Amino acid sequence: MRTLSFLLPILFLAPSVHSEGVGDWRGPSGLDRIRGVQTLLSSPSGLYTLGGPALRRLPPGKTRWEILHLAKGRNLYRIAVDDSGRVLASWEGEKVFHLLTPRTKGHKTFPKPVRAQGQKGYYSLDGLYFSKDGACAIVTMQEEAGNQSWILSAYRYRLDGKSGPEQLFRQAGYKLYVSGRAAVFAVPKDPKTPCNHNGCWPIASILAYEITPTGVVKRTLLSGERDNLSSIRGVGSVGEEGLAFVVSEKPEARGLLTWRFGEAANYRGLSLGPTGDPERAWWTRTGELVEFWMKGAEFEEKLEVKRRLPGGGVRSVTLGPLPPGDPDVSPDPKIHSIRERKNGDLLVHWGDYLVLLSAGKPPRHLNIEPMLGRMDEWASADIYAPAQESIWLGVEVGAGRDFVRLGLDEAEKRAEPF
Repeated sequence: MRTLSFLLPILFLAPSVHSEGVGDWRGPSGLDRIRGVQTLLSSPSGLYTLGGPALRRLPPGKTRWEILHLAKGRNLYRIAVDDSGRVLASWEGEKVFHLLTPRTKGHKTFPKPVRAQGQKGYYSLDGLYFSKDGACAIVTMQEEAGNQSWILSAYRYRLDGKSGPEQLFRQAGYKLYVSGRAAVFAVPKDPKTPCNHNGCWPIASILAYEITPTGVVKRTLLSGERDNLSSIRGVGSVGEEGLAFVVSEKPEARGLLTWRFGEAANYRGLSLGPTGDPERAWWTRTGELVEFWMKGAEFEEKLEVKRRLPGGGVRSVTLGPLPPGDPDVSPDPKIHSIRERKNGDLLVHWGDYLVLLSAGKPPRHLNIEPMLGRMDEWASADIYAPAQESIWLGVEVGAGRDFVRLGLDEAEKRAEPF
């Protein structure tokens, strides 16, 4: 976080920040900066924006962002993209979602699911996804269940429009993962227990719904019958066909839960570290669990990177402390993001530095603080774009958000060993 270490009197009023397309005073977007969006979605058909009235795309090899659809006065808050470039999109305040086919300029709309008769309280579109075969849209709706708990319902729409929505499931609990292939939930033993990102102990079970062409298959991935499961967090995917989660148990234990779609789940214990849980963790495509442990005194933090190998054994290296930065800015020890490149290297956004962890090379770091304005902050929302071999760094700018591009070829040349 960018905070000045001294106070200045307020001598001016800054203009308010708007999403681009409704008066963005900071100038237009370009190849290296996209302005006024919430996040980006990277796909083989290009980069897509989320947030603001316009759905924008930067196709591979092109130099200009194009507008695929504009809903003036509304905010684009859900999208999904398939490999061919078709887009599912929804704007706040609309009763429909859109199917856009840029290649043929096709545009269809479908009514959003409506709440059941007698149902009250919050009810809103949660997500849009393409089914695995691309023939359907999977639409999820979230409703408030009371006491900080939620219920998620999933519906299937045939995109040829020949049939109405089919409800696939309705599940209470904490949503851990949702896609067009599956949904995973932590379900509390007592329905009245608050269940959110802070946990929902005691957890009765980790439930999964696998979406198939004929319906859904419900699975119990892990049982909490001993009242031992206290929290769970996702750490990455098992290839493109499954998921990985780190589970915390009471009184003091941890485990790794992995699940490949169509198969039974696997669970194995993990040793505890000196402080219980790591700061962050990542499951790589090669089956390594990489944990990041913060060590040392304040402002002199070091980062221990511990790799748990698929065949057993652990490799570790300690990085830092990071070089001193701008003396007028408080040091930033936070891990903002972890991303895995298509070649298997890891990108770790740690404070004002990008750390490169590459096989066969010593860990390196690159100072990315110059990409921030004086009062800007990192948004902890970085996006890796494999087609560009770039990372787009999210930056909070006043009341808005920009993304700035860092080419990884250039980063490789400029990065220095610790």
